[in-house]
Amino acid sequence: MVFIVDKDGTFDEPLDKIWRFLTSQSSAHSHPGNMNVQTETQDGHTILSYENVIPGANGTVKHKLKMTMIPPVAMTMEYLEGPLAGSKTVQYYQPKGINRTDVVVVGEYTSNVIPEAQLKTLVLRNLDQVFREDQENLRRFE
Repeated sequence: MVFIVDKDGTFDEPLDKIWRFLTSQSSAHSHPGNMNVQTETQDGHTILSYENVIPGANGTVKHKLKMTMIPPVAMTMEYLEGPLAGSKTVQYYQPKGINRTDVVVVGEYTSNVIPEAQLKTLVLRNLDQVFREDQENLRRFE
């Protein structure tokens, strides 16, 4: 298990736009590598199931997460199934002036299929990729 604090994300967008984007039902907040995406609501939480290809894995990998939105401050995620099952994270948002918002991800990541020596690197790489995809999608989002 590894504990990660990632403070490297700053969106060039205001906080209110980020929350409209995160809670949008449109395809604007999607990630190109995710397939068979399904969402459902349970007791105020969003359950997100999807598949993607992870480098080094054979075929697709299934994931299931429980997300709780706490606008305009934070989002929690608990990985229920998949290679990160048991991991728990919080990402929070902090306005920086009029049109910039910092995002900080804090989490305890665990995996019974990814060796601990590789886990931190893989998680940070994924966080960076998701941030870059969100940044690009936010530019197009109205």
